[in-house]
Amino acid sequence: MVLPYPFNVPNFLERFFGVPVNQGYGLTETCGGGTVGDPTDLDPSSAGAPICCTEIKLVDQPKMKYTSKDQPCPRGEIWIRGGQVTNGYYKMPEKTSEDFISGWFKTGDIGRLNLNGTISIIDRMKNLVKPPHGEYVAIENLESIYKNSPLVANLIVYASSNDNNVVALVQPNKLALQKLNLNAESKWEDLCKSPEAKKAVMDSLAKTWKENNLKSFEKIMAVALYPDEWTPDNGWLTAAMKIKRAEVVIDRKDDLSRLYRDLGGHI
Repeated sequence: MVLPYPFNVPNFLERFFGVPVNQGYGLTETCGGGTVGDPTDLDPSSAGAPICCTEIKLVDQPKMKYTSKDQPCPRGEIWIRGGQVTNGYYKMPEKTSEDFISGWFKTGDIGRLNLNGTISIIDRMKNLVKPPHGEYVAIENLESIYKNSPLVANLIVYASSNDNNVVALVQPNKLALQKLNLNAESKWEDLCKSPEAKKAVMDSLAKTWKENNLKSFEKIMAVALYPDEWTPDNGWLTAAMKIKRAEVVIDRKDDLSRLYRDLGGHI
């Protein structure tokens, strides 16, 4: 089976099971439902439109440069209100007052209102770093862009408040990297340690950076390659297949420190 590129879960499931896959969006606080996709709209970047009992608004986040005036598509933090939204957190009044405003639940997710009325989830507010140069780096947004690189199967973008460089931990796309025949007789583990493989991945990321018109401070300047597939069993992902960012950063602190030292800086 040939997977579509860039790889995404809906397309994978459609190919694997031979059925269309619809996406939606919601949180525990919204009892699941927030948006749901139309069966005729299989855009993998869309989480669908608000369900009938739900109101959604996008609240400006100027520090992240997401505003409701963005063209052609407004962007901002997703706030949700509706009968299915909880009134607050059990025995947590301070957290409740922080996250619930006049019936609106502040999700912490950054959304984009598409031209067809659907919502796309494009960033997460807590994954925002301000390096010394003063410009905020939205690392989750960068990850969604850099994952389009054909040599990347998965990656974690890392930015430091003490250094201007952005680096990444990368699980390379094994088939794509091996097709380059950089070291034809090398084992996969040895290939991932080679300077040739690192250069190929860096070149691919640089091409993705250029094609997406990212800013100079959003360019990945160094990478560490990991040959093993990232899974919940080896600690890279949660059971829901999301990156365990905090845990991985702690576990791989030595690797991150080495990347910054090689660039003449520090975490």
